[in-house]
Amino acid sequence: MAGFERFVLTPAFSEHKTILSENGKIADGRGAFPSYSVIKFEADAPVNTVSASMIVLSDDNGEVTEYEMTREGKRFAFILDLSCSDDGGRGLYFYKYRFKTATGDCEMRLRESDCAEEISYAADGFDGAFQLLIYRKRENTPEFMCGAIMYQIFPDRFCRGKDIPPRDDAVIQNEGETPMFADNGKKMLNNNFFRGDLWGVISKLGYLKSLGVNVIYLNP
Repeated sequence: MAGFERFVLTPAFSEHKTILSENGKIADGRGAFPSYSVIKFEADAPVNTVSASMIVLSDDNGEVTEYEMTREGKRFAFILDLSCSDDGGRGLYFYKYRFKTATGDCEMRLRESDCAEEISYAADGFDGAFQLLIYRKRENTPEFMCGAIMYQIFPDRFCRGKDIPPRDDAVIQNEGETPMFADNGKKMLNNNFFRGDLWGVISKLGYLKSLGVNVIYLNP
């Protein structure tokens, strides 16, 4: 970490979010916002930072956009005004902060072990990036949900309907087995499946109806 030793001696680095469209509501630690929000992003910067930017990746189309941030005291800030977008900016995004310093470029991302913010060398890719979800906020609860009996289903763990070939790196488990899990702080791949599917849900509609269920909530 030559050239970056001074960063670890300073106070912890972190980002800060404020919803300007909601009377300046503090939203630190929050990652989902309704469309048409106006959000102010701020990031603590290394002491020798010359300039900073927020680099954003759209999960929908893979487009990467870099936004210049302005200095505000010891922090750098960027205001994301989603009201300027035709669709309110809806979608999933990944982002990181890049700082240009007197000793080179570095970035703020999330540490893998505990998801705390940390400063690291600037690099390609978005490993450890922050997440931002922009969603459409319903004005009213749909009428069909009022007084309904809802049944929540995790399709992969519910019922297998068709014998669809799994992806190449999948670890397949059988009904009744304990799902794989990782000890605290250890990494676990997202490749553990029981192979339930939507056809399995459809095959159980009669059973669900017999329970009085009239709304199905699928997750994740």
